[in-house]
Amino acid sequence: MNTTRNFRLILGPALWLFISLFLSSEKVFAQSEAEREHDSDAAEDASVSWPHKLTLGAGGGVNGNFANGPYNLDQNSYDHGFGLGPEAHVLLEIPFGNHFMLVPRISYNVLSAAFTDGVAAAAGAPLLSDFAYDLHNLGVEVIAKFAINRFHFMAGPSVSAIIKKTYSHGDQSAADAAATEIPGNRTAFASLGGGIGYDAPLNSKNSMWLTPEIFYSYPLTNIADDGNSLHTSTLRGSLSLKFDISPEEPPPPPPARPLSVNITARGVMPNGQATDKPVLPEKETTTRTSEPVLPYIFFEENSSAIPA
Repeated sequence: MNTTRNFRLILGPALWLFISLFLSSEKVFAQSEAEREHDSDAAEDASVSWPHKLTLGAGGGVNGNFANGPYNLDQNSYDHGFGLGPEAHVLLEIPFGNHFMLVPRISYNVLSAAFTDGVAAAAGAPLLSDFAYDLHNLGVEVIAKFAINRFHFMAGPSVSAIIKKTYSHGDQSAADAAATEIPGNRTAFASLGGGIGYDAPLNSKNSMWLTPEIFYSYPLTNIADDGNSLHTSTLRGSLSLKFDISPEEPPPPPPARPLSVNITARGVMPNGQATDKPVLPEKETTTRTSEPVLPYIFFEENSSAIPA
């Protein structure tokens, strides 16, 4: 099995998809971003066009599985194998600022591979050059995501339960249909991985993204626990559709309007009409007085004599 050739077969299309999505998203949203620059508030929001709030997503992809031995089974030894398997996941991105997010994922992975380099491990043993296994996992990934801009880096562990592990001396389809399990009691699988991704916005509000990712996982556990060595590393290419599910922020208050007061002075004429010319106030006073013509004479009570 040519492992280098298989690696190129997986990595080439994944990189092509990654670059094409990057270029197309830049072309589609260049005009809308230019229009938003006229509005200072909108331009500030558009500067963070990658997920930076609570985000829910789902997606899937393809695992390129690189299996390594030496694995001894049925008096034959196998060293290097390769296979393809589907992957599906749901994710939740929890923000810790504009550039860092914690991303738990529930993922389903098929880590199947096929060997064609089997050699007889003992003299007289029958040669079984082909060996394939079908391994299905369901588990949780806890990924730390650091966003430079729309590009981001990821790293974190994965722990999963093995829900199927059958094998056959044939190809992957034969292992999938087989009922014989890989010897041993291994029921869990753990790995540590890292990768890169690009969040391509799908609308002008930057609330929905299509995210291609390339992720490499290195196994921390051995699939075989019977003294053999069977380790599977994975190069995954996937696409995720993400949605901003954070509560909408209240609209900003309207801008304060400047307060202006106009004062106009007018005069009032005596007849009550207003005039633009100043008017001096007029005051009219009427006084009534009485002056006696003859002096008064006051007599004593019951007397007609003029007092002296």
